[in-house]
Amino acid sequence: MKTKKAKTKTKMKMKTMTSIAWSSLLILVLTLVLQLSSHATKYANPQSETITSTNGKYTLVTDPTTKNHKVYSSDNLKEPLWSFELDLWHFPIYLANDGKSVCHLAWRHVKEDNLNQECVTFRSAKGVFKSYPFSEICADPPKTQDLGPGPIGDFWRTWYREAKSDSETVTVKTTRDKTFTFSIKDGNIVKN
Repeated sequence: MKTKKAKTKTKMKMKTMTSIAWSSLLILVLTLVLQLSSHATKYANPQSETITSTNGKYTLVTDPTTKNHKVYSSDNLKEPLWSFELDLWHFPIYLANDGKSVCHLAWRHVKEDNLNQECVTFRSAKGVFKSYPFSEICADPPKTQDLGPGPIGDFWRTWYREAKSDSETVTVKTTRDKTFTFSIKDGNIVKN
């Protein structure tokens, strides 16, 4: 028969083992939760931007809240020359040196279901005057997860690696290693 002291010692060992088991389980659960949440992607809402043409003569002020974006002469930022409506996200937008046109690209990451939409768009005070669908520029972009950081999900694609502008042209290098250069003034492809 066990003595009272031995029974107490056994109970203490059981409590210690139970405590260690619960602590281990808690650590495991926390590790899994932290690991899963570290793979989630959340992008902040876009902020208002001031974009100046390369020659410094014109300024585009974006306002994602009102979705109304205005082009000004850089000498007079009180009276807009023209404006346009656009639901902005995290995509590049470029202003021409003559202040008469704007080019914007679709977001770098696109859902597979949206590949039937436009990816390069040109607009002026009169509205959209030229645009190109994904099928013409990057018809089959690779999965985002195969390229690096981006939104999580098998349905996300990444269609361009780099985009830049000198306010006369916009150059886009796709993830399929094709490079297109567009004229901002007329939206035509000048080099590919």
